[in-house]
This record gives sequence, structure tokens and C-alpha cells, in this order.
Amino acid sequence: MNLFYQVFDRGVMRDGEGREIDFRNTVILMTANLGATS
Repeated sequence: MNLFYQVFDRGVMRDGEGREIDFRNTVILMTANLGATS
């Protein structure tokens, strides 16, 4: 959950080595298959 907070709220996230990754000029698409049947 902290990963989503970093990206969607602050626009940046930190990798495992502490480097800051900028997501401020990025479009993130998320999909789901909620209506799909097995």
C-alpha cells in the first residue's frame, strides 16, 4: 500500500537502494477482469 501512496500521492517512489524515481509526468493505466468468467 505504501508503494501506491508514494506514486499516486507524492509522484515519486524510492527503489531498494534509496534512489528517487520520478512518476510526475507518467500516465499509469490499471485494469481488472472483474466481469470475466472462469
